[in-house]
Amino acid sequence: MDFKSSILQNLENDKNTKNLTSFDEMTEWISRNMAPYETRPGAGYTGELEAKTTLLSNDEFDICLMKWSQPSESVVIGGRDSLHFVFYFDGQSEVIDPVLGRVVGRPNQFRVLSMNPGTEILSKSKRTVLQLVVPFSEIQRRARSYFEYDGALPLQFSPLVDTDTSHGRAFLSLVQYYYSLLTCDQNIFSNQMVATSSKELLISAIIGQLPHNYSKLSNISTTQNLALAVVERAEEYMQNHAEQAISIEHLAKEVACSERTLHASFKKVRLSSPLRVLRNIRLDYAKQDLTNSTSSVTEAAFKWGFSNLGRFSKFYAEKFGEKPSQTLQKNYTCMRK
Repeated sequence: MDFKSSILQNLENDKNTKNLTSFDEMTEWISRNMAPYETRPGAGYTGELEAKTTLLSNDEFDICLMKWSQPSESVVIGGRDSLHFVFYFDGQSEVIDPVLGRVVGRPNQFRVLSMNPGTEILSKSKRTVLQLVVPFSEIQRRARSYFEYDGALPLQFSPLVDTDTSHGRAFLSLVQYYYSLLTCDQNIFSNQMVATSSKELLISAIIGQLPHNYSKLSNISTTQNLALAVVERAEEYMQNHAEQAISIEHLAKEVACSERTLHASFKKVRLSSPLRVLRNIRLDYAKQDLTNSTSSVTEAAFKWGFSNLGRFSKFYAEKFGEKPSQTLQKNYTCMRK
């Protein structure tokens, strides 16, 4: 099933889906769950509103699914500490931002929306929308740390990002992955490694890949010796604490450098990212468990922070040239002999 189909199926079948039949109900739902908001029929309105909404939540990172049957004109009337990444699967809207003015997107773009008071959202048709909602203050704090910026300029993202660029495709893929976690058994987030790694993947992609004004404020130059020292300290820490939840922010503090220096050092020395290196370290430990027959494939995956068996098997096969089930089977065969 493709991503759009899974979105539509979730809207039809999820027990938390709300069926709303008026703009007053839609205003109340959005105001309660997203930001103080008013919405009314837009130009071309032809009948009663039929809308479906679902909110999927974990910690402070939410995904909201919305399907509107009618055009609408909406305005944000109060602030909330949130940043919205808006993907349209059907239809489109234009935004009138108090600072940026009118922003009109194309079908192959997603929006980055701050939902500041006075923001207008005008839709001329029905539409199906997914929104990733994250706390703006947390993203700005991490961006300031990442880019070592201590000035007063607020963080401002480009309002439109193309999904046909490498960064746009990668970010959409991460949103799809996070959506898959939210729609499976919520107990999966009881594993702190899963919860932390999924959150860190999104934060790293948001501040490290999406276009914003902080990325142009400073340049970083890391010598080979400094980069090597940072990587060695970081890898030693990851090896010794692989069974714990490790965020990039915490890792940078442990090795006494900024998050950006940490990323730059791994890129220079390992041609990779800290999160990918940590994933490979955990794969090594998972292989040890499978080789020693101390875990099943499912147990090894979950123990080492892999929430999806398909992704675990894919990463495992790329690293070791065989599926985790083959490692386990080879060990059983050896034991019988």
